[in-house]
Amino acid sequence: KKPALIRRKDLNPQSFNRVDPNPEDRAPLPVAGKRRIRGRTTHACSPTKEYSKRL
Repeated sequence: KKPALIRRKDLNPQSFNRVDPNPEDRAPLPVAGKRRIRGRTTHACSPTKEYSKRL
């Protein structure tokens, strides 16, 4: 949970300049974090939905 909050704060331009001034390092980090979070949520929700449909 802590790294997610830090990444959300990094969305601000000021935080980007503080962490990594390179634009190449800005894009992949937040995108990768979002992909991981979305993947976890989808994986956790998909089986429950399937079981409810089967029942």
